[in-house]
Amino acid sequence: MNRSMYLSGVVALCATILVSAGLLAQDNPYGDMSPEQQAMMKAWKDYGTPGEQHAKLANRVGTWELEGKRWHEPNSEPEPFTGTSTIKSVMGGRFFIEKIEGPGMMGMPAFEGRSVFGYDNLTETYFSIWFDNMATGVARYEGTAGDDGKTIHYTVDMPDPIAGRYKKGRAVDETIDKDHSVFTVYDTTPDGDEFMSMQINAKRKGTSTKAY
Repeated sequence: MNRSMYLSGVVALCATILVSAGLLAQDNPYGDMSPEQQAMMKAWKDYGTPGEQHAKLANRVGTWELEGKRWHEPNSEPEPFTGTSTIKSVMGGRFFIEKIEGPGMMGMPAFEGRSVFGYDNLTETYFSIWFDNMATGVARYEGTAGDDGKTIHYTVDMPDPIAGRYKKGRAVDETIDKDHSVFTVYDTTPDGDEFMSMQINAKRKGTSTKAY
């Protein structure tokens, strides 16, 4: 490792520590650093500081009742399901962890799934990683907010065990108000035709409806 790489690593580590400790909020946090070092510290501070997008995601913290439907192929009869979602904020509001539980399906044990989601200041995109007890892989979501500020449009890398590969899909996460949301997933047929494969209506438990 050369001196430049070592210096970059040290500055990055120090920036991470300072951001976590809140020291970069001081009037003169940079001391006697060179302009290059100051720029590096500011870049890490901006990257590591939760912003408006994280605050919006924080509105999802709590417990939710879920009612949903699945479609295994276009124009098929929907399969209804129910569940409970619990969402917690972790690491100072930088990330959110969701746990979904529901009854078993098709002779399977009780369903359990998790997601880690948030907003990446570096790429300026929302993201989510989903995994559950019916798979050994994960689904990856990356998206941007719509003009209405209440909708996130995701592209999805989802597993397709029948084809033996991951394939592209999309999802729309719509906030109706602080107590209601709708999550819709769109899959594709082997011919490439898109269809709605899942829709989940979420209602917050224990509070009244409020404007978003």
